[in-house]
Amino acid sequence: MLDDLCRPDDLMKGKQCPNCDLVNPAGTEHCVRCGLELGSVKSGGHRGFGGEGVPQDTELGKNVVFWFRVYSAGMLVLSLVPVAFGLILFALSISRETRDPEGDLLAALIFGSAGLFLAGLSLVGVFIRRKPSAWSFGWFLIILGIISCILLPAAIPLLVYWLKPDLKIFLGRY
Repeated sequence: MLDDLCRPDDLMKGKQCPNCDLVNPAGTEHCVRCGLELGSVKSGGHRGFGGEGVPQDTELGKNVVFWFRVYSAGMLVLSLVPVAFGLILFALSISRETRDPEGDLLAALIFGSAGLFLAGLSLVGVFIRRKPSAWSFGWFLIILGIISCILLPAAIPLLVYWLKPDLKIFLGRY
């Protein structure tokens, strides 16, 4: 129900509840979260907009950020696989037990670098803080997961919840 009510353009004209600080959509008479009557509150007179808003606690936001951290931890573990593969190729190329040691050394460098880069991004996702830029970074990591077949089953539902206005409010995005 809240998802249908919370469109960005409606929230811009909304009323902020003096009790729980939730920005309610325009036209609502009672706060969606706590039920307080909003009749005397002015529209648009809240602090949540103007580029970077003030984050507001929402249960959905807390849950989605928790599952995003779990997703990032899984992505971190999976990104260490190419690092391990690169180390194995490096060891084999040093011992010259392969047909093309120079080519294997290059492949080891590529696999290791790519794995470390993805591991670094995933590590940031595990410890993501609650601020407006976290939404963009999270979106980027989720899209990276959609590209891989292994993370696709987790990335699609996470993306659906990541795009909800309630999460953006939780992160202070608007």
